[in-house]
Amino acid sequence: MPILTSADIERGEKGWSLMVHGAPVSLEKILSLSLGAEIKSNDRDALSTTIPVSILDHDANERVTLADGSSVGQIKVIFSSTNNTVDITPATTAGAYSKISTTNIGSVVILMWTPDGWGVLSRSSGAIRPANAVAQLPILHR
Repeated sequence: MPILTSADIERGEKGWSLMVHGAPVSLEKILSLSLGAEIKSNDRDALSTTIPVSILDHDANERVTLADGSSVGQIKVIFSSTNNTVDITPATTAGAYSKISTTNIGSVVILMWTPDGWGVLSRSSGAIRPANAVAQLPILHR
């Protein structure tokens, strides 16, 4: 299966379309989508703003940073692959938080770059709990 490294989205007479090498592509034909990912395991690592997924695999309680995004709507997915606490400190945040802490394998934070900074779209934990309970979410700190 070929890997798509770049594409254009164009607005035509019938709405928006995905263009690859100048030809329209039907979204119905896309069977799977894979985003670029990086694995971070060193204290004070900087998360990439050009690679959409960062996997945290630290062997101790450590921290990482996230620089400002480059365009409004940019998405950053951060997945914890460690039970150690990893503090994520974005350069600019949209909201009252200043850092996010993950403490469990399977914790996920999804951020979006906005005119005000990195906004939290979603956070979830890898914990097993009853359907009506929320447990061990990544923590937003002031």
